[in-house]
Parts: sequence; C-alpha cells; structure tokens
Amino acid sequence: MNRYDPYHPDALASPYPFYQRLRESDPVHWGISGAADREGIWYVLRYTDVIAALKDQRLGREVERVRPSTPTADSHEHQILNDIAQHWMILRDPPVHTRLRGLVNKAFTPRMAEQAEPRIAEIADMLVAATLERGSIDIIHELSRPLPVLVIAEVLGVPAEDHALFLPWALALAATIDLRQTPEVRRRGADAMANMVAYLRGVIAARRRTPRDDLLSALLSVEQDGSALSEDEVLGTIILLLTAGNDPVTFMIGNFVLTLLQHPEALARLRSEPGLIERAADELLRYDSSVQMTFRYALEDVSYGGRAIRAGDQLALVFGSALRDPAYTPDPERFDLDRLNHRLPYGLGIHFCLGSALARSQGRIALETLLRHLPNMELATETLMWQPAAAVRGVTTLPIRFETR
Repeated sequence: MNRYDPYHPDALASPYPFYQRLRESDPVHWGISGAADREGIWYVLRYTDVIAALKDQRLGREVERVRPSTPTADSHEHQILNDIAQHWMILRDPPVHTRLRGLVNKAFTPRMAEQAEPRIAEIADMLVAATLERGSIDIIHELSRPLPVLVIAEVLGVPAEDHALFLPWALALAATIDLRQTPEVRRRGADAMANMVAYLRGVIAARRRTPRDDLLSALLSVEQDGSALSEDEVLGTIILLLTAGNDPVTFMIGNFVLTLLQHPEALARLRSEPGLIERAADELLRYDSSVQMTFRYALEDVSYGGRAIRAGDQLALVFGSALRDPAYTPDPERFDLDRLNHRLPYGLGIHFCLGSALARSQGRIALETLLRHLPNMELATETLMWQPAAAVRGVTTLPIRFETR
C-alpha cells in the first residue's frame, strides 16, 4: 500500500507493521480515509506528535467553523442523528464542551464507577456461568458484547426488563462513528436514534416525577454556576455513554483474552499472581488497544512532522501506533506484564474519556471472572475475523474452549 488504508485486510489483521514502517518513513501520512466524502486523512503516528496534537487548541471537533457542511443524499438521516449528537461533548469544542463536561462530571463521577463494581462482577458472573456446563464460550457475543450495555443501563437506572432494547440500538449507533459509513449504516443509526430518544423521553419523565439514586436522576438535577442540562443535553449524554462506551469495552475485553491466549506464559503467570491484573490491564491496553485512533479537524492551517495541514483537513491521531513507538516505551513490540504505562488509550486533555474509570473496571472484572471460572482456556478457531473499522479494533467473534468442572 502506497497510501495507508486501515480497511485493507492485512491492516485489519495487524496494523502494527504498517504503523512501524510509517513512523520511520512518513510519520504524518496522507492516507485513505474510507469515507465517501473525503479524499483522505492525515494519520499522525509518532508518540510525540500524537501527544502534541491532543493538547493543540488549533485542532478540534467542530469542523463547521472552517468548512461549511454540504447536503447529502441521506440528509434526513443526518438530521435525525445530528439533532442529538450535537449535544455529545466529544463532538464539541469550548465553550460548549467546557459547560457540558463540567455539568456531566458532577453527575458521572469515578465514585459512581467504583460503586458499580459489585454489580459489574455479578453481571460478568451471570454471563460466564451460563456457559460453564457447555465447556465453550464466545467471548464477544456471550460476555463482552452484552456486559457494557447491561452495566451502563443499570448505572443510568433503565428498568431491567428493558435492558435488551439497548444492545441493537447501541450497535447501530456505534457504526455511525467510524470513518466509513454507507447510507445503510446511517439509516440504521437514524432509526436507532429515533427509537432510543422516544424510549428515553418516557424514562426521563418518570425520573422527573420520582427521582432515584441513579445517573439519570443525577443528570436531571445537576447544576453549576446557575446552569443545568436541557432535556436534549441529558438525552445526548445518555446516548453518548451507551454508544461510545460500548464497542471500545466490547473489543477491549476480546483483545485482552486473545493477547493472553497468544502469550500462554503471561496467562499462566496471571493465574498464579492475580494481584498483577491491574498492571496487566495497562499493558494489554498498550499492546493491542481496542481504541486505535481518535479524530480531530484542523481549525486553522497547522504543521505536523513537516507537513502543511490545511484548515478543514481531518487528522487521525493513532494511539495504536503511539503506544508501539520506541519513544514511548523500550522494546515496544514485546508484551511485558512488568511494563509500567500511563493510559493514553483513554485520551488526553479536555477530551479525556469520561467513562474511563467504568471501562477499566469492566475490563479488569471480566478478566478476573474468566480466570476464576475457566481453567485451561484455549482458542477454538484457526481463523480470526476483525471488524471492518478504523477507530475501534477487535475480532467479531472469539470462541474459546475450556475444561468443565
């Protein structure tokens, strides 16, 4: 490939050799975006450049400030998605982002994530227990896919009997975040958005009448400097948590398990030294992060790596490459449980991931649950299928065999 294409089958299977070559030869690379309305995108691959870009106020989310939007064939679907997505803080720059972040931070706290841990463990146990007599489990479909949706639905306070509604909605909306979007993807996303909004307005009305000890009630009541969240902003925040928090956790857990199965000595060590799991989670995130990249737009002309980037150009800040950069850590291609890392996959600066504490808890607890219940895990397939996405990396299915007790 002369131009990097994250959707090429070889890059989906393992992007890391491509990252290494580009870091050395073309670290700010004009590559293929996969988006029908974009000629290309700048891939920023070196650790120092990614860190600088995450802090650079000349880069942002609101490209409309420098490049007017143009009507598309699916403008109706776009409008349905945008009516709520405009209230997603990850798509906004200051001052709107600052206000939303300040209010939501007062409701969605690390303490709330900590309080959710016993229930996360119960849900993970329930999901794994359903497979124990069979001696096999598909990690993606039977554990890591339902877990984050069930967890955030409970944290929000969605009635238990309605939890099953949220998984298909979250899947449809998550597909609209990636670079490559077909009209069918946007149609399904718009349908999911409309259905979710209609459902949640009813739940919000119920919480206004009878507040509870849950995140939804907290979002409705939070206030800062005389400002409160509007109903559409509450809806946007809830749907953001369900959408942006689903795929990264799903594929994080899958990547954790796959990496350990590919490094049996590390898996054996974790079984004998369970106290290492917290550190292991950091190294697993570094070695094969489910979050491969995040996106920004140039809000003015800028330069990175000697490249002139025009206002309106899109940049992909490639975490997956930065975390394998020797400037970040020595011998980066080696998986090492004793390595100490910081947590770049959750971002940096004003867009640091709001749900990072909850995501980390789910990854650690899922891994603890599997190690406790499933002795002698082994991969039950010779063929791995990677989801065709640039931003979030993971296998679409991960069948595992284990000994029954």
